[in-house]
Amino acid sequence: MLARSAAFLAYLNQTREKRGNRVSRAKMPATARVPLAGEAITAPAEPAPMMTISGPPYRFRCELTLRGWLRMMSPGAQGKLTRPGLQMSFESVLAAARAEGRTLLNEVESKDLLRDAGVSVTDTTLATSSADAQTQADAAGYPVVLKVVSPDIAHKSDAGGVMLNLKSRDEVATAYEVILASCKQHVPGANIVGVAVQHMAPAGTEVIVGMTTDPQFGAVMMFGLGGIMVEVLKDVSFRLVPLEEKDADQMINEIKGRPILDGVRGQPASDVKALQQTILKVSEFVQAHPEVQELDLNPIFAYADGAIAVDARIVISEA
Repeated sequence: MLARSAAFLAYLNQTREKRGNRVSRAKMPATARVPLAGEAITAPAEPAPMMTISGPPYRFRCELTLRGWLRMMSPGAQGKLTRPGLQMSFESVLAAARAEGRTLLNEVESKDLLRDAGVSVTDTTLATSSADAQTQADAAGYPVVLKVVSPDIAHKSDAGGVMLNLKSRDEVATAYEVILASCKQHVPGANIVGVAVQHMAPAGTEVIVGMTTDPQFGAVMMFGLGGIMVEVLKDVSFRLVPLEEKDADQMINEIKGRPILDGVRGQPASDVKALQQTILKVSEFVQAHPEVQELDLNPIFAYADGAIAVDARIVISEA
């Protein structure tokens, strides 16, 4: 995640300058933080000033005073941000992770939550044996991808924890054992929960949708070219949550690699509307769950009709 990249810092500085905002963290009261879901908050007795929630992100964050922010984030207001059924699923995953002392959700957990939030992700299951992996691969449909699931292994490929284009039960069983052996060798003592199994999605144009949390401004969304390109080119755009359709459109159109989405060298144009919806759904998800501190969907494969995230990462706040 480019949480402190030059582009990210430039965006925040530009946001401050647009509104003449020069807030100092040292001058902010201790209560100026994003509350956890269900946490009781008592707003000051003074009436909150008028505010615009539906406007551009910089207006929302820079014109909204602390009193208005606290009022919006009160338990009653939070209920309007959460779809029925999603909160229980999120809370159960959150509780399980915190009980284990984790802040990083595994890929299976992350995708389940995002799918419930309306984000298109590949179906991914957790196998704890080679036999499990074979059964799940049969259900997913070949070819499949196997990826190690471990809170101690951040870069799965570097540790030999990813096997692609597996086309049979025998290949899956072998790959399972190879992944475990390789990861144990590269990261001795790693807690390996199992192996994630998913159908291998057809290749598409790779993009990234991400989110990080700024101490002053809160949740910040990011969009750019995906895969290793985001690390090499750093061609990304940012917006503060919450987002509207025009904000998602601007994020997509601002990147220098925008012509790639129109199709180059005979490649089909990408479904920009699907990418826009992905950005908006992720924005809604993190707005509803302030416990989410970081989020990465990288890569997302964009097709002529639709888009799907093949990898997901979510970091939550500490208990």
